[in-house]
Amino acid sequence: MALRVSRLQRLATLLRAVARELAPPSQATRLAGLVPAGKGATLNKAVGENPTATPALKGGRQTQPVNFNPLGLTTYAFLWRKDYQSIDLASLDLEDYDPGQLLSLLADLSPDVSLAVWNVLRMAGTGLTLHAVTPAGADSDAGQAYLDQLFPRLGREAGGFGGIVTQLLLTAYLQGALALDVAPTPALDDVEDLYPVNPSTIYFQRDETQQIVPFQRQIMTWGSGVVPFRRLNTELFTYTPIDPYVDDPYGRAPTTPILQVVFFWIQVMRDLQRVIHAQGWPKIDISILGEVLEASMPASVRNDPRAKAAWITARQNEVLAAYNGMAPEDAYVHMDYVAVNGNNAAAGARLFDVKGVLDSIRSQAIAALKQLPVLMGMHVGSTETYSTIELTIFARSIDTFREPTGALLARACTIALQLAGIPAIVEPSWESLEVYDPLTRAQTLAQEQANAAYQRDQGWIDQDQASELITGSVAVGPAPAPMSPDPGPDGEDTKPENP
Repeated sequence: MALRVSRLQRLATLLRAVARELAPPSQATRLAGLVPAGKGATLNKAVGENPTATPALKGGRQTQPVNFNPLGLTTYAFLWRKDYQSIDLASLDLEDYDPGQLLSLLADLSPDVSLAVWNVLRMAGTGLTLHAVTPAGADSDAGQAYLDQLFPRLGREAGGFGGIVTQLLLTAYLQGALALDVAPTPALDDVEDLYPVNPSTIYFQRDETQQIVPFQRQIMTWGSGVVPFRRLNTELFTYTPIDPYVDDPYGRAPTTPILQVVFFWIQVMRDLQRVIHAQGWPKIDISILGEVLEASMPASVRNDPRAKAAWITARQNEVLAAYNGMAPEDAYVHMDYVAVNGNNAAAGARLFDVKGVLDSIRSQAIAALKQLPVLMGMHVGSTETYSTIELTIFARSIDTFREPTGALLARACTIALQLAGIPAIVEPSWESLEVYDPLTRAQTLAQEQANAAYQRDQGWIDQDQASELITGSVAVGPAPAPMSPDPGPDGEDTKPENP
């Protein structure tokens, strides 16, 4: 029995240590752990690495997932689920969450944030092509063949390679950064997998040369009271910020302004709830007729002011209890000193413009989420030209997330080719987002074709140049012969001479 208790005590001590390591670091702890690299830092002692040296290339993943299992007890360490039904946005303690965590909650709890995330992922996450080329720029057959067999085995935890793309786009939109870890095989001759990394777990220092050095907060020691940070090898790890400030490597989340809008919306909804409860529902107007009530008052009570006040209060409470306890189908039965009026003084009163207030908040939310009103189910009148311009701008904002995502994956795949010994690099390309309807696109193409043919017929460009303008490649045949002018009645050319 003593042995069993001792084991339980050790397990409890270990679990408390794990809880301390998993807890978000306070500002003081962060400052204590993030000492300048090369200044006697002890943050990497747990893994036996020199914090001033670049970590050596090793097989496997160098970063840790946010739900890392330090005990290895697969029976008792299930990955947690978010219990959304138990989350009340109005009662959240904002001090316990960083902006990235709040936005990840809002992506599932706020209708506007959820729809915005859906729009970005559905529009941005398609049409990526990774193409292997030689250093000279020619197609690399060996490199492309390697990529073709690599893609199906990537993203085992993310749901495939497309899942990796989705997760990177999600962190770019919600957290303002993308982070990816390339995990090579132990022999360093291939890639096991690519792991998107939560950007909020990455911290930076500057070394003696003022170069940025990435670290990740990891679980490596127990019960020491020291928050451990592991220096990451930048040959395999890449962190790309979105629109960072000068000398700030962390990036700026495009959706951060929605936090102010959402919590203001919560306050407005609380006030609106009170107003609706107070004025929005029909009420029974009950009046107690004082003269009738006093006439039925006992003589012994009528001449005693205190007894009279107590007796009237008791009658009021009786009326109040009777009507508060009525079921909706009950009939009104009362003494003649009680008058029940069917009208409601507040029923005809006009509330403030609730729709206008909520529409104003929604407009702020749409602006904070960098969305178009029509994509958020909020129609505003505009011309076709104006709508096309709006969609063009929105498509360009989507490219803000696509371009770094493609570049990050292209770099990771280039590393995979290098590990495999294939002298090739990977270039990304995305399908352009369609901003015109089919009819407008066809009309525009017809006008472009007519312009190119006119330039060719005027002798300004040749047939191949005209073809490249329209198709992007040289012509497959010669230009057609010019059409002969119609002859006049006497067989002569009726084409007017140039003045």
